[in-house]
Amino acid sequence: MNEKIQLFFSTEPVIDSKNGIELHQGIRLLTVVQFMTSQGWSNPESAIVDTGAPISLVPQKIWRRCITRVIGETELRGVIPKKECVLVVKVAIIELRLIDPKYATETIEINAYLAPDDNVPLVIGFEKLLSEFDVFFSYHTQDAFIEAVE
Repeated sequence: MNEKIQLFFSTEPVIDSKNGIELHQGIRLLTVVQFMTSQGWSNPESAIVDTGAPISLVPQKIWRRCITRVIGETELRGVIPKKECVLVVKVAIIELRLIDPKYATETIEINAYLAPDDNVPLVIGFEKLLSEFDVFFSYHTQDAFIEAVE
């Protein structure tokens, strides 16, 4: 792939839970992804591009249709170190591609955490994907793309 896959931004207000006022704007970098299934490529799904996530995270409603090869199980922990906030996930190898209206990447084989339910967002993490692509984003100019490392 020599073409750039366009990424895009989502901006939503973060609202105070007590008084309903806007605290700040939450900004996310997003891409569109398709997963390999037994019938070919899945329908496109919006995904958060998270350069701080070590590995991708896939909700059950998406991965249950995908071709997966489970290689283990682990505990996913976030910023809250409480035991009740731990999510037990399968670790699997899956295939996907990033797309935009003009281009698609080649098939990319990644390691991913498979969530046990749908209470998580689809997140594209660093390992095996962002480590093999250059990512550029400027919220100021509203320009963002991903490009294969030559």
